[in-house]
Amino acid sequence: MRSLSSDGYVRVRSAPASASLAACLRAAEAVGLEAVGVTTVAEERAGAADGAAGATASQEGGARPPGVRLVRITDAAIASVGGALDHGPVEPAPGAIVRASLCGRCPGVDLDPPARRSRYLANLFEAYQQTVLSGAVRVLGSPFTLGCFPASATPAELPAGELASLARSMFEHSVAFELLATAHFSYPYMPVGQFVTEYARVVAIFARAGVAFLAGSGAQDATAVGNLRFCRRLMAAAGVELSQMVDLARIPGPTRAEP
Repeated sequence: MRSLSSDGYVRVRSAPASASLAACLRAAEAVGLEAVGVTTVAEERAGAADGAAGATASQEGGARPPGVRLVRITDAAIASVGGALDHGPVEPAPGAIVRASLCGRCPGVDLDPPARRSRYLANLFEAYQQTVLSGAVRVLGSPFTLGCFPASATPAELPAGELASLARSMFEHSVAFELLATAHFSYPYMPVGQFVTEYARVVAIFARAGVAFLAGSGAQDATAVGNLRFCRRLMAAAGVELSQMVDLARIPGPTRAEP
């Protein structure tokens, strides 16, 4: 499989220096990436909202190597079963790609979940569906990596019919499915090979529906930028073609796979 040309999810901060925007972009150039999707950690977004000078933002103009395209990613937490989003203290910047994920702030799903498994799963899929239907997001961040929450389900426990329904909605609304290189960290008790097998079943349902995918390292400093080997492993296991990947170097571009 040919190399992926972009890293769709890198988290930067002003300190330490290895986690700065400048360091991460230099690392992206060094590993041959054409583009990198960057988000600023929540603490520094809050500082910017309070009027503090954000080092990562001020560095941006001079930090970017000429061969690497910078694409801004805005993180949002799914905050209700109805698809409400919590952007934190700062609203998305114009032109930024909004990435929505479960972050422990959605009552009935990853916060105070119901005891009945059937109700939990119904809430989970409704939250994802309403988030997609809102039209406010372009990427679902590492969906269905639920092992770190008070109530969870393994990928194998997710009903295929509900997955297919969500996949159709994502295709119709041009919302991409993020493949995160650290996705397996959510299930520390599960062997990595088992996670790949189970999660690839989920990913394959979305791939067959024509949904596009965005690969991200989840890097928190320069040493991990472009480390997308696990993403490629998931792609191979699920039958995802390179043509189905969002190419950040050519944004604005499709967040659905081309026919």
